Amino acid sequence: MLPDLEPFVDRIRALFPDTRGHGLSSRFERLEDYTYARKFEDLTLWLQALGIERAIWGGASMGAALSLWAAVHAPARVAAVVSISGPPYEPSAADKAWWAAHRPLVEKGRFEEYFDANIRLRMGEDALARLRSRPERYAEVTGRLRRHSVASLLALLDETYARTDWLADCRRIRCPVQVIGEFLSSLGV
Repeated sequence: MLPDLEPFVDRIRALFPDTRGHGLSSRFERLEDYTYARKFEDLTLWLQALGIERAIWGGASMGAALSLWAAVHAPARVAAVVSISGPPYEPSAADKAWWAAHRPLVEKGRFEEYFDANIRLRMGEDALARLRSRPERYAEVTGRLRRHSVASLLALLDETYARTDWLADCRRIRCPVQVIGEFLSSLGV
């Protein structure tokens, strides 16, 4: 995502926080520590410390969904939203079934096998083969999962698959919103 913003860096101030459980942020062991409300609370405190009262929120996947959530629940703090593949809806029955079938991999600490299964599901076997053909990149990506304990990765993923549908709440958003849906498998990625 950062390379996409490079043409604009001389005109905007862009901040890229790691929300709890992502990147270099703290890991937690309980599902209730990964709610959108808790993630928003962290970011609000961070923005206040920086002296920022209102911002354009955006992100991809969870960050995109969190940006929409913030616009619904704290409109005074959100000037606009850019949401890239950030679904504000309940995962499909098929996705929930997939998670139920693959959750034991995470429970057993088999994070790489879980990652491979997720890539196969989302982007296909060819995409996984391309990634695995670059061992250093594969190790970098899967190594990020290894920063989690089993409990923290389970909590993070359980939160994802337990998300409820709040698409109707998004109708209350009154700031400008740009929604971009990615369909990587259709692009051959």
